[in-house]
Amino acid sequence: MTDVASLSVPDRLRLGLRFDADAIAAEIAEVSPASWIPHFNKVIHEGEWSGVTLRGPGGDAGRIYPDPTGTQPVADTPVLDGCPIVAKAIASLQCPVLIARFLSLGPGSVLHPHSDEGLGFDAGTVRLHVPVVSDPEVTFELGGSPVTMALGECWYLDLRKPHSASNGSGRQRVHLVLDCRVDQWLTAVFAQALTAIDKEG
Repeated sequence: MTDVASLSVPDRLRLGLRFDADAIAAEIAEVSPASWIPHFNKVIHEGEWSGVTLRGPGGDAGRIYPDPTGTQPVADTPVLDGCPIVAKAIASLQCPVLIARFLSLGPGSVLHPHSDEGLGFDAGTVRLHVPVVSDPEVTFELGGSPVTMALGECWYLDLRKPHSASNGSGRQRVHLVLDCRVDQWLTAVFAQALTAIDKEG
Protein backbone atom coordinates (compact mmCIF):
# COMPACT_ATOMS: atom_id res chain seq x y z
CA MET A 1 0.00 0.00 0.00
CA THR A 2 1.30 3.43 -0.94
CA ASP A 3 1.51 5.99 1.85
CA VAL A 4 0.40 9.55 1.06
CA ALA A 5 3.37 10.99 2.94
CA SER A 6 5.79 8.96 0.83
CA LEU A 7 4.77 10.61 -2.44
CA SER A 8 6.39 13.77 -3.75
CA VAL A 9 3.72 15.15 -6.05
CA PRO A 10 4.50 18.02 -8.48
CA ASP A 11 2.15 20.96 -8.93
CA ARG A 12 0.73 19.37 -12.10
CA LEU A 13 0.32 15.70 -12.91
CA ARG A 14 -1.50 13.91 -15.71
CA LEU A 15 -3.21 10.91 -14.19
CA GLY A 16 -3.79 7.61 -15.94
CA LEU A 17 -7.54 8.19 -16.06
CA ARG A 18 -9.20 8.79 -19.43
CA PHE A 19 -12.64 10.17 -20.26
CA ASP A 20 -14.62 10.14 -23.52
CA ALA A 21 -14.59 13.87 -24.27
CA ASP A 22 -16.75 13.63 -27.40
CA ALA A 23 -19.47 11.65 -25.64
CA ILE A 24 -19.45 13.99 -22.64
CA ALA A 25 -19.54 17.02 -24.94
CA ALA A 26 -22.69 15.59 -26.55
CA GLU A 27 -24.29 15.36 -23.11
CA ILE A 28 -23.25 18.93 -22.31
CA ALA A 29 -25.03 20.09 -25.44
CA GLU A 30 -28.27 18.64 -24.05
CA VAL A 31 -28.02 20.43 -20.69
CA SER A 32 -30.65 23.15 -20.41
CA PRO A 33 -29.22 26.69 -20.66
CA ALA A 34 -31.19 27.50 -17.50
CA SER A 35 -29.06 25.00 -15.56
CA TRP A 36 -25.89 27.05 -16.05
CA ILE A 37 -25.24 29.27 -13.03
CA PRO A 38 -22.96 32.35 -13.28
CA HIS A 39 -19.92 31.86 -11.09
CA PHE A 40 -20.23 33.59 -7.73
CA ASN A 41 -16.68 35.01 -7.75
CA LYS A 42 -17.03 37.97 -10.10
CA VAL A 43 -13.79 39.62 -8.98
CA ILE A 44 -11.38 37.21 -10.62
CA HIS A 45 -12.90 36.93 -14.09
CA GLU A 46 -13.96 38.99 -17.08
CA GLY A 47 -16.63 37.73 -19.42
CA GLU A 48 -18.67 34.57 -18.99
CA TRP A 49 -17.77 31.98 -16.36
CA SER A 50 -20.53 29.60 -15.35
CA GLY A 51 -21.11 26.13 -14.02
CA VAL A 52 -23.48 23.20 -13.64
CA THR A 53 -23.28 20.96 -10.59
CA LEU A 54 -23.63 17.23 -11.26
CA ARG A 55 -22.82 15.96 -7.78
CA GLY A 56 -22.44 18.10 -4.71
CA PRO A 57 -23.64 19.19 -1.27
CA GLY A 58 -27.29 18.36 -0.78
CA GLY A 59 -27.65 17.34 -4.43
CA ASP A 60 -28.36 20.99 -5.24
CA ALA A 61 -27.76 21.67 -8.95
CA GLY A 62 -27.93 25.41 -8.33
CA ARG A 63 -24.98 25.39 -5.96
CA ILE A 64 -21.73 25.40 -7.91
CA TYR A 65 -19.36 25.80 -4.98
CA PRO A 66 -18.11 23.15 -2.52
CA ASP A 67 -19.28 22.90 1.07
CA PRO A 68 -16.59 24.70 3.11
CA THR A 69 -17.76 22.98 6.30
CA GLY A 70 -17.69 19.49 4.84
CA THR A 71 -20.83 18.63 6.82
CA GLN A 72 -23.52 18.45 4.14
CA PRO A 73 -24.19 15.04 2.60
CA VAL A 74 -23.07 14.73 -1.01
CA ALA A 75 -25.58 13.54 -3.61
CA ASP A 76 -26.12 13.47 -7.35
CA THR A 77 -28.15 16.35 -8.78
CA PRO A 78 -31.08 16.02 -11.22
CA VAL A 79 -28.81 17.29 -14.02
CA LEU A 80 -26.72 14.13 -13.74
CA ASP A 81 -29.80 12.05 -14.61
CA GLY A 82 -29.50 13.37 -18.15
CA CYS A 83 -25.77 12.65 -18.35
CA PRO A 84 -25.40 8.86 -18.05
CA ILE A 85 -21.90 8.80 -19.52
CA VAL A 86 -20.68 11.37 -17.01
CA ALA A 87 -22.50 9.49 -14.24
CA LYS A 88 -20.65 6.31 -15.18
CA ALA A 89 -17.35 8.18 -15.29
CA ILE A 90 -17.89 9.65 -11.82
CA ALA A 91 -18.92 6.25 -10.47
CA SER A 92 -15.67 4.77 -11.80
CA LEU A 93 -13.70 6.92 -9.36
CA GLN A 94 -13.24 4.72 -6.30
CA CYS A 95 -12.65 7.67 -3.99
CA PRO A 96 -15.04 10.15 -2.36
CA VAL A 97 -16.18 12.71 -4.96
CA LEU A 98 -17.14 15.82 -3.00
CA ILE A 99 -18.39 17.87 -5.94
CA ALA A 100 -18.50 17.34 -9.71
CA ARG A 101 -19.21 20.23 -12.05
CA PHE A 102 -19.06 21.41 -15.60
CA LEU A 103 -17.27 24.76 -15.60
CA SER A 104 -17.51 26.88 -18.73
CA LEU A 105 -15.32 29.81 -19.76
CA GLY A 106 -16.99 31.74 -22.55
CA PRO A 107 -15.41 33.04 -25.76
CA GLY A 108 -13.06 35.94 -25.08
CA SER A 109 -13.32 35.43 -21.32
CA VAL A 110 -10.43 35.53 -18.85
CA LEU A 111 -9.78 34.11 -15.38
CA HIS A 112 -7.27 36.33 -13.62
CA PRO A 113 -4.53 34.82 -11.43
CA HIS A 114 -5.98 33.53 -8.19
CA SER A 115 -5.41 30.74 -5.67
CA ASP A 116 -7.73 28.17 -4.08
CA GLU A 117 -6.75 27.29 -0.54
CA GLY A 118 -6.94 23.72 0.74
CA LEU A 119 -6.74 22.05 -2.67
CA GLY A 120 -3.58 19.99 -2.79
CA PHE A 121 -2.60 16.35 -2.62
CA ASP A 122 -0.88 16.70 0.74
CA ALA A 123 -3.89 18.70 2.04
CA GLY A 124 -6.13 15.68 1.50
CA THR A 125 -8.43 17.18 -1.16
CA VAL A 126 -7.57 17.47 -4.84
CA ARG A 127 -9.24 19.17 -7.77
CA LEU A 128 -9.06 17.24 -11.03
CA HIS A 129 -9.63 18.87 -14.42
CA VAL A 130 -10.86 17.00 -17.49
CA PRO A 131 -10.99 19.17 -20.65
CA VAL A 132 -14.13 18.28 -22.59
CA VAL A 133 -14.65 21.19 -25.00
CA SER A 134 -11.68 23.38 -25.83
CA ASP A 135 -9.64 25.06 -28.56
CA PRO A 136 -5.95 25.71 -29.31
CA GLU A 137 -6.61 29.36 -28.42
CA VAL A 138 -7.43 28.42 -24.83
CA THR A 139 -4.54 28.77 -22.38
CA PHE A 140 -4.08 27.76 -18.75
CA GLU A 141 -1.20 28.79 -16.50
CA LEU A 142 -0.23 27.45 -13.09
CA GLY A 143 2.49 29.09 -11.05
CA GLY A 144 3.38 31.26 -14.05
CA SER A 145 3.98 28.43 -16.52
CA PRO A 146 1.56 26.92 -19.05
CA VAL A 147 -0.23 23.61 -18.62
CA THR A 148 -1.26 21.91 -21.85
CA MET A 149 -4.20 19.57 -21.27
CA ALA A 150 -5.65 17.49 -24.09
CA LEU A 151 -9.32 16.58 -24.39
CA GLY A 152 -10.29 13.65 -22.20
CA GLU A 153 -7.14 13.73 -20.10
CA CYS A 154 -7.42 13.97 -16.31
CA TRP A 155 -5.07 16.42 -14.62
CA TYR A 156 -4.25 17.12 -11.01
CA LEU A 157 -3.34 20.76 -10.45
CA ASP A 158 -2.11 22.22 -7.18
CA LEU A 159 -4.45 25.19 -7.23
CA ARG A 160 -3.01 26.66 -4.06
CA LYS A 161 -0.56 28.18 -6.54
CA PRO A 162 -1.69 31.19 -8.59
CA HIS A 163 -3.43 30.03 -11.74
CA SER A 164 -5.23 31.70 -14.62
CA ALA A 165 -6.99 30.89 -17.88
CA SER A 166 -7.84 32.69 -21.08
CA ASN A 167 -10.23 31.71 -23.85
CA GLY A 168 -9.10 33.50 -26.98
CA SER A 169 -11.30 31.35 -29.19
CA GLY A 170 -14.83 31.80 -30.45
CA ARG A 171 -16.28 28.82 -28.57
CA GLN A 172 -16.97 27.75 -25.01
CA ARG A 173 -14.24 26.04 -23.02
CA VAL A 174 -15.79 23.43 -20.75
CA HIS A 175 -14.01 21.26 -18.19
CA LEU A 176 -15.41 18.49 -16.04
CA VAL A 177 -14.05 19.49 -12.62
CA LEU A 178 -13.95 17.02 -9.74
CA ASP A 179 -13.06 17.68 -6.13
CA CYS A 180 -12.01 14.39 -4.55
CA ARG A 181 -10.90 13.23 -1.13
CA VAL A 182 -7.48 11.60 -1.17
CA ASP A 183 -7.79 7.96 -0.08
CA GLN A 184 -5.79 4.80 -0.68
CA TRP A 185 -7.25 4.25 -4.15
CA LEU A 186 -6.52 7.79 -5.34
CA THR A 187 -3.06 7.65 -3.78
CA ALA A 188 -2.36 4.56 -5.89
CA VAL A 189 -3.55 6.41 -9.01
CA PHE A 190 -1.09 9.22 -8.25
CA ALA A 191 1.70 6.73 -7.56
CA GLN A 192 1.09 5.05 -10.93
CA ALA A 193 1.21 8.42 -12.71
CA LEU A 194 4.50 9.27 -11.03
CA THR A 195 5.93 5.86 -11.97
CA ALA A 196 4.94 6.49 -15.59
CA ILE A 197 6.87 9.79 -15.56
CA ASP A 198 9.95 8.03 -14.17
CA LYS A 199 9.78 5.42 -16.93
CA GLU A 200 9.39 8.09 -19.61
CA GLY A 201 12.40 9.94 -18.19
